[in-house]
Amino acid sequence: MSWIDYKKYQHPALLEQLRDIGLSEYNPALDLYAVAESIKQRYSQLPWPSQVDWHCHALIMGGRINQDYEPYWPQSTKFAATIPGLKSLNVNYVAAHSIIPDHCDDIKALKQQESWRENLGIVTIIGIDMPNDDVEQVGFHVNNVKKSWATGDIVSMDGSQLHGGWNNTDKMRVTFYLAIDKEYYGMV
Repeated sequence: MSWIDYKKYQHPALLEQLRDIGLSEYNPALDLYAVAESIKQRYSQLPWPSQVDWHCHALIMGGRINQDYEPYWPQSTKFAATIPGLKSLNVNYVAAHSIIPDHCDDIKALKQQESWRENLGIVTIIGIDMPNDDVEQVGFHVNNVKKSWATGDIVSMDGSQLHGGWNNTDKMRVTFYLAIDKEYYGMV
């Protein structure tokens, strides 16, 4: 299995509404490096290559709102907290000329650090600021099936499958990254 149609979620209109809220409150002038936590530091136990420059704001984890990052996305966080089956909401930032290394979201080292990953669910990604929709410039793969998308597009996948991404542009890539219980996608 690679990509999943996000409209298989029982409430796709809620994902579209979250997208619209996120796009409206996104501040491209925000100094992402000043406020983002470094994935490289947080997951230093993983042997990731030096070209990783990937940062994350965890807005909701395990159903709990993260007060550290919620002030940057207050409307999105408040709305997302009402989405049925939502396990987490992160804002992922992939720097220019950087990668997201190949990984599976439910690997043991991650599950031990973050218990909400135990039953990960379906990952849904919303393009908040996609610098290019050419798959060779900005893309993602699931089980080596490549995909790119534009700002405002929504895609879904099984996060337990091998995946990774790249940003070969001169601009930051910004996405919402949601984990939703599989049952809400009709998968158990």
